[in-house]
Formats: sequence, structure tokens, C-alpha cells
Amino acid sequence: MLRTLRNGLLIVGALATFVASGQAQSTPERTRPHALRGVTWVGDSTPRTILIQDGRIERIQPADQAFPESYTVLEAEGLVATASFLDAYSHSGSKTAEPVAEQDRPVDVGANVRTDMRPANRKGVQPSFQAAEASALDADASKAWSQSGFGALLSAPHGELLAGTSVLLATRDAARRDQTVRANVFHHGAFQATGPGYPSTLMAYMAQLRQFFMDAQHQAELVARWEAGRPGPRPPHDPELEAALSLMDGTTLLVCEADTARDVHRWIGLADEFGLRIAIAGGRDAWRAADLLAERKIPVVLTLDWGDEVDDPREKDEDEEAETEAEEEAETPPEESAEEDPEVDDSAKWDYEEPFGVKLDKRLRWEERRDSARVLTEAGVDVYFGSGGDKASDLLERVRTLVEAGMPKDAALLALTSRAADWMGVPRQFGSLEPGAGAHLTLWTGDPFDEDSQVRYSITDGFVQEFDAKTDEAPAQGVDLDGTWRVKDPDSEDSDEMHLTLDMDEDGVVTGTVKLMVDGGGEQAQGEVSGRVRGSDVELKVSFNLEGTDIGVSMEGEWKKDGFTGEATVQFENQLQVSRFEASRIPKQQSNGGSK
Repeated sequence: MLRTLRNGLLIVGALATFVASGQAQSTPERTRPHALRGVTWVGDSTPRTILIQDGRIERIQPADQAFPESYTVLEAEGLVATASFLDAYSHSGSKTAEPVAEQDRPVDVGANVRTDMRPANRKGVQPSFQAAEASALDADASKAWSQSGFGALLSAPHGELLAGTSVLLATRDAARRDQTVRANVFHHGAFQATGPGYPSTLMAYMAQLRQFFMDAQHQAELVARWEAGRPGPRPPHDPELEAALSLMDGTTLLVCEADTARDVHRWIGLADEFGLRIAIAGGRDAWRAADLLAERKIPVVLTLDWGDEVDDPREKDEDEEAETEAEEEAETPPEESAEEDPEVDDSAKWDYEEPFGVKLDKRLRWEERRDSARVLTEAGVDVYFGSGGDKASDLLERVRTLVEAGMPKDAALLALTSRAADWMGVPRQFGSLEPGAGAHLTLWTGDPFDEDSQVRYSITDGFVQEFDAKTDEAPAQGVDLDGTWRVKDPDSEDSDEMHLTLDMDEDGVVTGTVKLMVDGGGEQAQGEVSGRVRGSDVELKVSFNLEGTDIGVSMEGEWKKDGFTGEATVQFENQLQVSRFEASRIPKQQSNGGSK
């Protein structure tokens, strides 16, 4: 399923292709009127009927009230309706073109000393790039976001000092022109620049941005003089400087990637110097600048990237204390104790274990990052949620973690719906369940913030998509994942293999390890596997690190005879790519002795 590059990084064997702008739609041009009968609200069990027509919510009425027979009835008794969520900052569907660095004629090195500076080194700078002209969601990505309750996402160019403008995409399988809700929503920036040479350090990034912003100010002055007929040189035709004018006059917001509090302060300093309006994206440690962000009314889009949860040693300490007391009560007589047994290996006593204080410090640091949303909200900062380079399901899971940790459900729901819609300039199209609003809503099997709640129906632009609810049913008869499995991409002859060693209990819970095999069987990376088997459906999550790059693979397949097949979504370096996979069992003698 995976193959390696010479530098050791991974790419997927069969890449998902972006939807082309001219691709024909698979959905009809007009939606049918629907009646969603029997739905309830979060925190309100009163059944209602929602009438949808022409992509809008036409009416909401009591469930027992009659409606015209022309409506297609969707029996939704027991389902909870919410406005579809909005992902306020995502790399999904986005393509970021590398800026053209050299935009002037070469310097004459034989000329005398120059008294002016060449403005042409534009590495990392391309504010004229429009994601609306290059970004779209393919069918798999559209399904993944809809199945997690998201009706739209802000597809943002990234990885450059000034990467261009984002586009708000609806999460339905359609041509780009029909997915696009709003083009050129925000400008986006980061302390990053691709390509070799200057700039490549933080100091250089700051200098590059300041020089460009000063060039933009000068361009604005030249344009004003030229249009007024005043003396001065003719302004050059420069799309990048022209695109920056909306930043300089505060018309367009600049969304700045910043995880550390220091980077937050750096962006605020640039904003003060050049009169920019900014927001922060990422915000892992933004809580440290909560008061300043609130005072300056700077919004924060949290990607909720806390890293893997750190075990709480305080809970373990209580459990171990109880176990110790139980062991002391059942302690054997001295003459039968293990200390007198010559076969006991005393070396185990010297295994290193981190001190309690170190474990506690790591846990508290993780909790600080997790609780950043609460701290920012309490300080009065406008907070939204975005997936960044992760999946929609990851974002939903993390928001549920916030609610479990104490964030009010109402606040989390508003941040995902109406407040996000207001911020992105689509308040009447998204974010609310009321007559006249756009028909962008989701029907859940329960409260959307409950761990077991699933999406049964996703309605986007009035188009209805149904999903099968996953149950906690036991594995079907004959399904057995115990053992070692060879996983490959059947569509790629040169793909490398993953070897999964799995253990499945009677309830279908799967645990295990993974090895990435390359070059005819050599091992390149190891990691962990977790998952679940429901009936004949197999769901696995694989994670490992390859030469400093974290790799995550989500596998969804179906058991067939003595193996399972399906689709794998690979996540690495802020990219999501999809391929097929086939898993076949490795005989025990090969798994023990190695496979060639």
C-alpha cells in the first residue's frame, strides 16, 4: 500500500484525484422537496418536522401536523438535528502553488553601487493565489467530512509566508463550481517558505514579510498618485502587490498560523506596524496570550493539536495503591516467598521508570493545551475549530474531548455552527436551523457530542446523503483477525508492504503492532494498531514514525473468506491521500522467521 521515496518519506501508491472544474455533476441540478419527520433538537426532545425545498429550510412544524404529499418523507424519529458543522480552517482540498521568487530582471553585477533595492525576491509570497481556482473535494473527502457532521470547510492554502486566499467549500460530491460557497474568504500566512535559498530562518521570514508590506504601501501610494494625475513614476503591473492592497487597508483578514505564544506576539507586532487585521490559526499555546488576544479582539481558530493523550499518573497511583494493598493481604508466607526462589530474575527490579513528578508534569502540559479553548473562551476571545492537516473525524473527536473535559455543549455547538458561519460571511446559508436558512443540516443517532453518536443523514444544499449506522454488534461468525497480515495496495506493483500483527478479543476489539517492510522485506518502521470489528466490517487505525515524520493510516474494510479489503486513508505532513488495500494472512512459520 505504501512505497518509499529515496529520502525515506512516504507517498501513497494510488493518489486520490482532485475533482476537475469541468467534471460533470453526479447529482441532479435541482433537489426534491423533503420532509424530515420526527426529529428533535440537542437538549429538546420535542419531535418536529423540517420541510426542505429548493435548497432551503421552508418550514419547521410539529411532527403531527400535515404537509403536502409532494414532499418525500424521511422518517427521522429518534434522530437529533443540528445545523451542519463548519470546519473553519482545513488543508483538505487545497493546492498551494509555489511562488515565483524571481520577478525582476537579473542584477547587473558589473554596474556601480545601487541606491535602490530590488523588490523581486518573492520567495514564499503569493497573495494573488486564489484557492477557489485550484481547490476542490473529491468524492472520498466529501463523504468523510459529511459523515462527521461537516457541511462546509474553509480550504486554505498554507506553508508560505503569504499563501493566498481561501475558499469555503460545501461538502457534497459535485463540480468545483457547485462546491464553492464563497471565494477569497481570507488571506493566509505562516512563518514558512518553500524552496531553497533566502529566506529560510525566522529572522529572514520576518524581514521578507516586512519588506513586502513596505513595497505594498509604496505601491498603494504610487497608484493613488497615478489615479489622481499627480507627479510620480507609473506604478508597475504587479499582481502580488495589488492583491496585498486589501490586506493593507484592512478589507481582508489575514489568518496567521501560530502555535506558540511567541509567534502570536510576532504576528501582532506585524499587524500593529502595518495596520493589518489578523486572526490566529493553530493556537496550541495561544492560551498564554489570552488576555492580549481578547483585548485586541483577535479571533483564534484552534486545530486542537495536543498530541497523543498523556496518561494521568494520579489515576495510576490510586490504582497501584489498591493493587498493592490487595497483594499485601494475599502475601505468601516467608518460607514460600519469591525472594528465596533461585529462578527469580532480579534484573527486572532495575527497569527504569520515570519519576511521578516527571509523569505529572507531562500530563499537566497536555491538559494545558487541551484546555486552551476554555481559557480563551473565558477570556472573551472568539474561538472557532478547524482540522488543519487532520481529518474531519479527528476534529470531531477532539471537540468531544473538550466537552467531556468541561466545555459547555452550547459553546462548542455555536463555535461549530452559527458563530463560524458569521465569521466566514455566510450567516444565512449555514449555521442555523430556522425557516429561510440554507438546507445544510445533519441528523445524528444521538447528541453529536456523545462518543457513540453517528451521522445517519447529511443534507447539503438540500441534497440528502444517507449513512449506515455502525453498531456494537459482535464479529460475524468466521471473522478472525488474530495473527500476522500482509497489507498491500493492489493497484500499485511497486508498493511496499505493511505487516500487521493483530489480536482480536471476543467483542471485536483489535490491538497490535505494525511493521513497514521495504526493499524486498527489510524493516523500516514500527508502530501500533488499534481498531474494531463489527459484523464483517473491519476498522483499524495504524500509526508509526518514519525518519521523523508521523504517519497515520485509517483502514476501513470488509472481511472476505480469510482476509479483508477496503480503503486506506494515509495522513502525513498535512496531507490526506486515499488508496485501496488488500490484507492476506501470513503463515506462522513466515511471520516468525521473517517474510521475503
